Amino acid sequence: MSILILLLALWILWKLGIFTLKVLGILFVILLVGALIHVLLWPMVVVALLVAGYVAFN
Repeated sequence: MSILILLLALWILWKLGIFTLKVLGILFVILLVGALIHVLLWPMVVVALLVAGYVAFN
């Protein structure tokens, strides 16, 4: 349901001339960076916990 609301909001912004290809590109870059951080964050946390556990118990 929220996707439909998002699409409706984007369509309205497009019709008003606020939402252009430049804005779309900026949003895409922000989403891409956010996805990369999200994907890389959890493995880094797991590795840090493993290293901390190894150092603590040896």
